[in-house]
Amino acid sequence: MEVNILGTEYSFVHDTKELTKSGNDGICQQYSKRIAVREVSDMLDDTGDMKAKKLRYNEVCRHEAIHAFFGEAGLEQYNEDETLVSFLAVNFPKMDELFKKQGWLGLESEDGKMNRIQIKVDESTEYKPKVLIDGNKVQYVSSVNFSTLPGEVPSATIEVLGSSDIDSFADVRFDVSPDNLQTACRIIRDELLKHGDFYKSFVASVRLAMLEAPQECWPIEMAERIVERISGEDKLC
Repeated sequence: MEVNILGTEYSFVHDTKELTKSGNDGICQQYSKRIAVREVSDMLDDTGDMKAKKLRYNEVCRHEAIHAFFGEAGLEQYNEDETLVSFLAVNFPKMDELFKKQGWLGLESEDGKMNRIQIKVDESTEYKPKVLIDGNKVQYVSSVNFSTLPGEVPSATIEVLGSSDIDSFADVRFDVSPDNLQTACRIIRDELLKHGDFYKSFVASVRLAMLEAPQECWPIEMAERIVERISGEDKLC
């Protein structure tokens, strides 16, 4: 597995055999860009409590990652300070809980709720993106405006009818439409292309208008009759 430390890829491996020889639970090799830790089951030899082993495992992973962060930042004096590294590794979960509770991580939207948004190119059509919010597909999407600026919460405004893929957390806002004739027509087109109930009803309405039209109807009158039948306004020739 690879982990990203300040833009540098480190390999992350389990190597109980190597670490048993050195008497360590984990090691960070800055110049080899490698972090190795014992397997969860091999932590805390004096106990069989898997919950305790997992807690120790997570603490060791944080410890070695912090070493890597200090090393990549060029802070060798801190990197060699095991007391400081251990303090951060042990107490980071408490700090993280406090920061999230108080909204100090800068990832929350105005109402404190964040959604996971995935935006993908829909291969079935050239203009319509495929959007998922928290894993659920959003229907009738016509456009998406995804914005991510330094120091700001990423946000996505989704225009709903009635590039590269994005997989991120963002403040999601819906712009519900249609608000013009073009988007309304696009909804009708999309529904007709599905050949579902709407399509069948549409065909039945046109057929009925044609069957009911007097034989003396001219083509323009027939066209008007069909349109007015669809719109709910019947016209006699």
